[in-house]
Amino acid sequence: MAVGVAIGYFIPSSSTFINSLSTGTTNIPLAIGLILMMYPPFTKVKYDKLKEVFKNTRILDISLLLNWVIGPISMFKLANVFFMVILNIWLALFSLSWLVALLW
Repeated sequence: MAVGVAIGYFIPSSSTFINSLSTGTTNIPLAIGLILMMYPPFTKVKYDKLKEVFKNTRILDISLLLNWVIGPISMFKLANVFFMVILNIWLALFSLSWLVALLW
């Protein structure tokens, strides 16, 4: 915290730079910092076991690949298929109800 206050005090334009990294109303550096702070307690990281985890880099690499690449891509594909099916059913029902209303 002291480093942030010092940077703000000695480099006043730093706030403008950090605010320029916003998208809409979301400050990206703040969001990344919050995620990095909240992730270990949510996952109950056992810090005493970290040395053992980093010794076997093959398992770590596979885990990172599955969780951060394959998982999100497959969830996106699954959501895409799901919403296309639901959307087509909804459009078909909407089209039929419009036709029935027209014929009455």
